[in-house]
This record gives sequence, structure tokens and C-alpha cells, in this order.
Amino acid sequence: MEEVLRVIDLGRTSFDAALRVQKECLAEAAGNPGLHFLIFCSHHPVITCGTSHRASDILADPRILKEKNIDLRYVNRGGGVSYHGPGQITVYPVCNLACLGRDIGRFLGRLEECVLGFLGSFGIAASRREGLPGVWTDNRKICSIGVAFSRWVSFHGLSVNIRSADMQPYSLIRPCGMDIKMTCLEEEAPRARELAYSDLLEEMKKSFLKVFWPRGIRIEENKR
Repeated sequence: MEEVLRVIDLGRTSFDAALRVQKECLAEAAGNPGLHFLIFCSHHPVITCGTSHRASDILADPRILKEKNIDLRYVNRGGGVSYHGPGQITVYPVCNLACLGRDIGRFLGRLEECVLGFLGSFGIAASRREGLPGVWTDNRKICSIGVAFSRWVSFHGLSVNIRSADMQPYSLIRPCGMDIKMTCLEEEAPRARELAYSDLLEEMKKSFLKVFWPRGIRIEENKR
């Protein structure tokens, strides 16, 4: 069976619009075991609450969120409370585990490996933490991961903090239910400030291809 990877760049978009695209891709992939999607985007400001979130992890009341134009969404991915905004790269891998092996733990580990490879290309020695999905630099978290599965197809995904100017909204939540410091690519590797969003996406795509499809896969760009 030939596998196909469709790469979609949504640019900056709302969380709701990106979720609609994911669901369309999920329905298509569920009927075609050889089909996968990588959806790249950044979001308008939004706080998302996963299946293990606690109300106390949102530190601002709804009025404050509305004043700051930050949406609030409750979603069926794993994990707790997370923030998504313009200064991130968000990746939604809609991948068919029928081809990749029906092993959810291994899939999550591969997502972390993709981010480790991406950060490593900037000289950042990042790491994982047992039992805590995501990627860390020392005691600072730089990437959040929360996924869901339907008929062995993944959706939701990961976000990597890129721009230092867009980190303030993290003060409104307890990310993943923890009192932790968040960091970003620009703080860990200042030369990243010189790179365009498209350059960063290309580096992330390379890392996904290396981890998930090292022997190659047919790629269709921006096709749904």
C-alpha cells in the first residue's frame, strides 16, 4: 500500500476553523489507511481545556479573557489547560496508526522526538519528562502535546512556543495543571528571531518526515 502525506498550511486561523479541517481530514483518513495529514497553523488567542483539566487551572475570570480577546474552548484531547496564540507553531498530525503501528504511547513519543529534532536544529538541548507529555529545556516547558484518537486516526496535536513577545497569556493559566515556567524558541536560541514563519515550518516538516517516514513518502502540499 502506498502511503500519502498531505501537508496543509492554514496560516493564522481560529481554533474552531482548524478543528473543522481536522475533522474533515480525519473522516477521509479513516477510510484510507495509507493517508496521513500534517496541518500547520498558528491561532488567534485561545485557551483550550483538555479532558483532565481543572477549573482552578484557569486563573482569569471570563470577563478578563473577553477583554483580552482570548477565546475559551473545551475539547476532547488528552491533557489539561493550554494556551495557543500567534507566537507559536501548532501542528495537527492526522495520522493513520493502521500504517504507523497501533501503539499510542509510541506515537506520542514520536511527536516529542519530532520537536526534539526541530529544536536540536537550533542547538537547543531539550528533553522529555516521564509521564508528562511535552518537551522541556531544563525546568522550562517549550512544547505542549495533547492528542485524541478516533478509529486509530490521531487528531489535535502539539504547539511549540516561538516568539517571546507572545508569552504573556500563559500568566492566565496553570499550563497542564502545573506551576511551571514556559519558554520559547527565541529565548533559547535568539538567532531564530531572524527566521520567517515559513522557514520554521519547513524545519518542522523535515523533522516529522525524518521521524515518521524515514524511508520516504509521497507528499502532496496544501491539498485537501
